[in-house]
Amino acid sequence: MKKFGNEIETGASEELKNICLNRVPDLGKGYFLLTECIDGEVLIYSKGSSWGRDGEVRVPRAVIAHDYIEFYNNKGVRCYVIHTAEEFEFWARCWVGPALIKPDVWACPKLRF
Repeated sequence: MKKFGNEIETGASEELKNICLNRVPDLGKGYFLLTECIDGEVLIYSKGSSWGRDGEVRVPRAVIAHDYIEFYNNKGVRCYVIHTAEEFEFWARCWVGPALIKPDVWACPKLRF
């Protein structure tokens, strides 16, 4: 994949976008809900787990993917289902909008940009 910025592979981006928009999430598996990405900062549905010296420590909270896809579809909004680090990068830099990501993909060190 080419470097992001002005050299985005548009064809690959559109193909992956359609895959993620039409993918059925794995049944019985929890996903993390990403609500948007603003200036490289991802907003993720989370819960407080403890308090640290800098304030509350929050961790991602797994959701039932099918419920959120139905919720967004009822609002006329499409929801991406992300299964790879490459798909996440395109989502964060090109597509945005609500997305569900597998926890093991979210934990991938490649996602820190």
